[in-house]
Amino acid sequence: MTGVPPPAPADVDSWAVRLAYTARVAVAAGVTTALWQAFAVTHGIWLTVSAIVVIQPRRGQAWAKGASRTIGTVIGAAVATVCAAVMPANALTVGLAVAVTILICWGSGRLQDPM
Repeated sequence: MTGVPPPAPADVDSWAVRLAYTARVAVAAGVTTALWQAFAVTHGIWLTVSAIVVIQPRRGQAWAKGASRTIGTVIGAAVATVCAAVMPANALTVGLAVAVTILICWGSGRLQDPM
């Protein structure tokens, strides 16, 4: 030990971090919009919305949040598929599928912000 503390992460309030974050969000919004328009993805705006929501000021946070949300989405799709196969299509089924998905995601204790 040298007695020198490790360097502190970049301050989110610094202009450099803000500018880098702004650039990443702008590029992600542009790229995802171009993709959903080029491939005529139905409701493709959600690609752009998801990119904007997932990107964080620090890259490590964005990767963790993106991974958690991807896993949460897969779990939600699986739960919804099972519910749709065995229950009628109505508001109660949708509410139940959402509740079960949230409980599974939180219950795992491993997902950081999976919603």
